[in-house]
Amino acid sequence: MAATTADRTNATTYTNDAIPFPVAASTTVYAYENVGINTSGGNSGYITPISAIANLYWIGYALYQGNNSAGAAGAVYTPVVLLGNGPDNGLFLMDCTNAQTTTWLGQIVYFTDDHTVGLSGANSVIAGMVVQILGGINTNGVITGASNVVVNSGRRAL
Repeated sequence: MAATTADRTNATTYTNDAIPFPVAASTTVYAYENVGINTSGGNSGYITPISAIANLYWIGYALYQGNNSAGAAGAVYTPVVLLGNGPDNGLFLMDCTNAQTTTWLGQIVYFTDDHTVGLSGANSVIAGMVVQILGGINTNGVITGASNVVVNSGRRAL
């Protein structure tokens, strides 16, 4: 391709570090929902809500809803804030599968659905490493109250 020799009028600028991605067929992605890119099968190369399915890799979260429930793969695009970009800085608040203890700190956690993580997960879709536990800790070292953790996605240094 030849070098630019005049002002470009079709250049795209992405805001908030969000890049439009094509949505998988028969899929709705909701605003601020964690999404992954599928790397095999009929929806390869398209985003879908993150879950514990094989060949799905977490790439960030949808900035807006992308409703492709009635369309073919790629018929709808939605902007995705990539991991480590935007205001999240690579840190995400996640729900947990069960009560945590301080032994969760520093552990790698895996997605069980689009907003929940656990110490193990089917197909091992990695969310990141637990860097903080939210809620009170009782005398037995068990978290009381909300079961939430802060996960470092590993896409940017702490």
